[in-house]
Amino acid sequence: MTKYSQLVSKKRSMTLIEVVVDAAILSMLAIVVISALLGSFRTVTVSSTIATAGQLANEKIEVLHNMSYNSLATQQGTIFPQGNILDEETQLKDGKLLTVRTDIDYVDDPYDSLAPNDLNPADYKKITVTVFDAVTEKQLTYLSTNIASRAAETASDTGVL
Repeated sequence: MTKYSQLVSKKRSMTLIEVVVDAAILSMLAIVVISALLGSFRTVTVSSTIATAGQLANEKIEVLHNMSYNSLATQQGTIFPQGNILDEETQLKDGKLLTVRTDIDYVDDPYDSLAPNDLNPADYKKITVTVFDAVTEKQLTYLSTNIASRAAETASDTGVL
């Protein structure tokens, strides 16, 4: 073998150091890609849980909208007589354990003056539905709406907000 062919074969072969450096670079790239995939998976999971919580809160509001005005009161709430609506309940929805808290309170609207000048300070009811993760107790979403009785301080019997 000539000197020239020996020199060419040495330059074409990889040394152990080059192999170790290449493996380290590939490992770092793999870690970056795997971290990005795990981060994306966590984001999708959290977004899915929040969407499920929003759907559950909306369902609860719809159930309450379909109830009679006089029956809109929770078991431990501030409205008397207290009603049959649970203040807090835990539900399993789409594989997620969620806690739904319902608050119903009277509102004294300043439009028709405020108590003590307002003879009927219970102008309408404000309903707030808050959904929490049952495990971490982290608030995921809340919805709020106002509901008035059919004849709330109006001359006609069809007045609603």
